[in-house]
Amino acid sequence: MTGLYEARFYEALADKKVLCTLCPHGCRLPNNGRGACSVRYNRDGSLYTLGYDKVVAQEVNPIEKKPSSTSSGGRTGSVMPPARTVAPRPMGSA
Repeated sequence: MTGLYEARFYEALADKKVLCTLCPHGCRLPNNGRGACSVRYNRDGSLYTLGYDKVVAQEVNPIEKKPSSTSSGGRTGSVMPPARTVAPRPMGSA
């Protein structure tokens, strides 16, 4: 295996076992074992991450999008304001 980087968030146990504390699974990995995520690997009592320098997600859409004039079928009209999150005060109160 190449590209092994020592992981953080783990505890070394007896007999070259480790306890991964990264997520709620709390995997106890035997020597040469992997966690539930399959990207944390125990090698001789040290935990390594296999996805450290890998792209794990990619989005094709741009972060900012221009509004589309065809989203309402080409019609123009007023836009509804967002709902109020604060209840209005009764009339006559300060």
